[in-house]
Amino acid sequence: MHLIDATPVYAPVLARLHAAMFHRPWSEGEFRTLLSSAGVLALLAESEEAGPVGFVLTRIAADEMEILTIGVRPEQRGEGVGHLLLKHALAAAAEAGAAQAFLEVSVNNHAAVALYTAHEFQITGTRRKYYLEFINNTEKRVDAHIMAKGLTGLGKTQ
Repeated sequence: MHLIDATPVYAPVLARLHAAMFHRPWSEGEFRTLLSSAGVLALLAESEEAGPVGFVLTRIAADEMEILTIGVRPEQRGEGVGHLLLKHALAAAAEAGAAQAFLEVSVNNHAAVALYTAHEFQITGTRRKYYLEFINNTEKRVDAHIMAKGLTGLGKTQ
C-alpha cells in the first residue's frame, strides 16, 4: 500500500471512489474545486493488486484541521487502510501547524466512530439532524457526533 498526495488531476479517481462508498457522492467538479483550494490536503491509498482503494480529504484553517471526508472501498475495509490514511493525514496537519483536528460523523456510522476513537478522538458535541441518510428505503435526517483530537506531539510518520 502506498499513499499519493492527490492533486486536482486525481478528481475523477476520488469521485469514483466516493461514489462507491457513499449514498450521496461528491462530483468530480466538487473534488477538483476542493483540491484546488488553499489548505486542502488529500491522500489517496493505492495497492498494487487493487489500484485506488481509499482516500482522506482534509482542510487546515488557522490552527485547526477538519476531516472533510474519508473512505475505503467496501471490499478493502478491515485491512487497515483507514488507519493508515488517518495516521498520515493527522501527522501532515501537525507538521503544517494544526493544533487540533475535528470532524463530524453520523451517529449511525459505528465503524467510523470506532476508527476515530482508536486514534484518540473524543466526542465533543452533537449536530442535530446534520446528515441525510437512506434508512429503510427512506431518506431521514440523523444526528452527527462532533469529534476532536489535539495534535500536539504528532509529527512526520515513518
